[in-house]
Amino acid sequence: MLPLDHPEQVRRLLLFDSAGLYFDPDFDGSLFTPSDRAGLDRLLARIEPDRPNVRIPAWAAHGMLRRMQGSRWIIERSFRSMISGRSVVDFRLSQVHQPVLIVWGTEDKLTPFSQAERLHALMPQSVLYGLRGCGHLAAAECAGAVVPVMLHFLDADPPESPGAAILDGRAKRH
Repeated sequence: MLPLDHPEQVRRLLLFDSAGLYFDPDFDGSLFTPSDRAGLDRLLARIEPDRPNVRIPAWAAHGMLRRMQGSRWIIERSFRSMISGRSVVDFRLSQVHQPVLIVWGTEDKLTPFSQAERLHALMPQSVLYGLRGCGHLAAAECAGAVVPVMLHFLDADPPESPGAAILDGRAKRH
């Protein structure tokens, strides 16, 4: 993790629905390497649970499936590493001293919001914003709420005070 290995290169850290802490997922790694349309639909339901009617055109689905299968070994290796605990940073986070912004969708079905709360507890200098109504892709799904929070965090001098808040992810922030 760059802020730990080279702290002089990191002024502030932003985490968006980030994996890295150990948790026992309620899905297996095959979720990320679908081989057919039904598997792709299951993955999309996890990533964007609030968009059940999103249908990817057949021509695009075919390309996505081919690409995912081509990356299968990377995805499987990463998932095994995460499940075994070899790639987690739980025990090192207290060594991060830079200001940290944690932005997380409260409806995230891949890395649950409880993970954001754990990250926040492990880094007392962090600022946590939960985005109500947003899933795993909160930064994209709820960009209207994320961008102003992110810019404020990056521009604040001195850095924003630690704390936590739940925001309406679908409301535009000004």
